[in-house]
Amino acid sequence: MTSRDVEIAMGEGSARAYVCEPAGTPKGAVLMCMDALGFRSTLREMGEAFAAEGWLVLIPDLFWRSAPYGPFDPALVFSDMEALKVVGRLNKALSGVFAEDAPKYVDYLAELAGGGRIAVMGYCMGGRCALTVAGLAGDRVALAMSFHGGELATTRDTSPHLLAGAMTARVYVGVAEVDPYFTGEEEGRLAGALREANVDHIIETYRGAHHGFAVRDTLAFDAQAAARHQRRALGLLAEMVE
Repeated sequence: MTSRDVEIAMGEGSARAYVCEPAGTPKGAVLMCMDALGFRSTLREMGEAFAAEGWLVLIPDLFWRSAPYGPFDPALVFSDMEALKVVGRLNKALSGVFAEDAPKYVDYLAELAGGGRIAVMGYCMGGRCALTVAGLAGDRVALAMSFHGGELATTRDTSPHLLAGAMTARVYVGVAEVDPYFTGEEEGRLAGALREANVDHIIETYRGAHHGFAVRDTLAFDAQAAARHQRRALGLLAEMVE
């Protein structure tokens, strides 16, 4: 398994990214969407864990338009109001441009993989992005996974649940039991949209887990829930290529 830094041409500039590659022929390709705490080595380690299991993984800096920014200390950011304001601004800015950027990430990964359908997965803010990609890229995406994703079914016109009718991917949503960024009302709205659009989907709750449970450098990291998320993701990926 190897990993490397790359630059993705985005028209108005370039986005830095990590590419994590398995030792042998990849089982398939995965676009990993980062959380709101920015592009950092922890994400690379997460991608490497999937590459070690045979998957080709691309992890772009979704905040590339706002670079340079941070770095943020994931263990302290939620108690640092100034840092939290910056994170909020970055997240808000991304909402307005992600639909433009997403196809370029899919194209880049597809070229690396030599074609074929891809999977997309995301954490926190990245969960929203993963479902958005599934809606925008249609049948180019076979599987979309969100882990402790936030803002998946809001009243804003950029909410990914509004794209359910365009989704052909299987959708998995792993919900933290304690998550102020994904309310029960939103869960109901998302489930309703996916059912109405006949999207093959699973929504399940990680009991006792808090928002951020799968990302090692956050205070909410939960080793048991993170291991469960890894097993779940690998199982769904395996089913994707069967």
